[in-house]
Amino acid sequence: MRQDAERGSTDSSLGQGEGWNGARTPPAFSELAWVLALFGTAIGAGILYLPLQAGSGSLWALILLGVLIFPLVYLSHRSVLEMLLLGDGEQDYAGVAGRYLGRGLDWVLLLVFLITFQAVLASYAIGLNTNLGEYLHQQGWTASNWAQQPYLSLAILLGFALLYWIGQGLLLRLMSLISGLLIVALLGLSVYLIPFWDLSRFAAPVSALRLVDDMLLVLPILTFSFIFFPAMSSMVMALKRAHRDWPQGGEVRLKRVVLTTSALLLLFVLFFVFSCILALTPAELEAGSEANLNGLTILSHKEGLSPILAQIGTPIGLCALFTSFAGVFLAVRDSAQEVIHRLGGGGGPMVTRRWSECLLLVLVLGLAWGMTIANPSIIKAFGMLIAPLVGVFIFILPVVVLVRARGFGNLRKPSQLFVLLMGVLTLFAYDIGAWLQHGLSGLPAG
Repeated sequence: MRQDAERGSTDSSLGQGEGWNGARTPPAFSELAWVLALFGTAIGAGILYLPLQAGSGSLWALILLGVLIFPLVYLSHRSVLEMLLLGDGEQDYAGVAGRYLGRGLDWVLLLVFLITFQAVLASYAIGLNTNLGEYLHQQGWTASNWAQQPYLSLAILLGFALLYWIGQGLLLRLMSLISGLLIVALLGLSVYLIPFWDLSRFAAPVSALRLVDDMLLVLPILTFSFIFFPAMSSMVMALKRAHRDWPQGGEVRLKRVVLTTSALLLLFVLFFVFSCILALTPAELEAGSEANLNGLTILSHKEGLSPILAQIGTPIGLCALFTSFAGVFLAVRDSAQEVIHRLGGGGGPMVTRRWSECLLLVLVLGLAWGMTIANPSIIKAFGMLIAPLVGVFIFILPVVVLVRARGFGNLRKPSQLFVLLMGVLTLFAYDIGAWLQHGLSGLPAG
């Protein structure tokens, strides 16, 4: 992978005021700003997917997995951070991994990384289109649901492209602002739903085999709901750009950001997910899953809740989807720029930059638009394909790279072995769970 110096001004750092055709001096590195940006990268998945999948099974499965999720999320992201630090803040994820995996494999890794997160990006585009169309129709602003036509999704993606075109620094500052508001909104909504909880769901009988089956089905989407590493490469490079030499205590500052983000996600996402599941019936959750609606949108339709929720629930979900879309877009952008750089060959810096930015937006957002029109099942796509592939990048590959860099003694660390084993389980959890579910379909629930 090319070094940061070769990237020039096309890379952005949090709060940087550059546009596509210019650059400014990077600001001081802000830990709080990056905590909010990383939080926003992950928060959309927790709102959109997790209540739907987790609510279809036993709540005890989610409780047991909740005990595991914090060490798993924190330790896996810390492994990614340690891997990124091998590049001294001058290479992105694919660049560092390709450097230690050997020549030839870097191309394969780059393409798989790009395809995986392009699919993730498309899933968020589907969520934005579906939920915005539902909201506009619900409010009576449109005579029909525009999400069923291709024009609303095109307008959403063109609006995002315009925002990105105006300035990447503006985009990232907007992510931080929205993420801060989301923290307050999620806490408020979670507390508001407590009187509507149906605690009888805890008393529902469940066999040990069904409990294991539910845990296997939820595990991939649960782990994906807490993943924020796609934006971590930009964070490490931002710290490097803010300090010409690697700053003293820089690794400590980055680990503090990762720890704080992991704790915030555990607190706010799990609290919201439990509140959402307990306030909705399994039938309502299943209907939302089939329609690709998020938990907040389903709540806005539920009778007995405050009319205010119908007004603000879906916009909050849309904001969460936007921050996740923007965070994942940064990862896709970095990988797409690398592919364009490799295939483009020569050309002046400004010409190459303008051409690559235009081509990037057309290809990346154009593919997302095509997937939005196709409107596949998001839950099945995540469980069977996207979550396992993301699991390779978050759990397995960082450990492999660290072993290549530091030797097999790295596996003697309990944290590294735990991450690796859980990563292997995540790869096959949904398929095993689906197979068990099929076998258990004829058995009684108890």
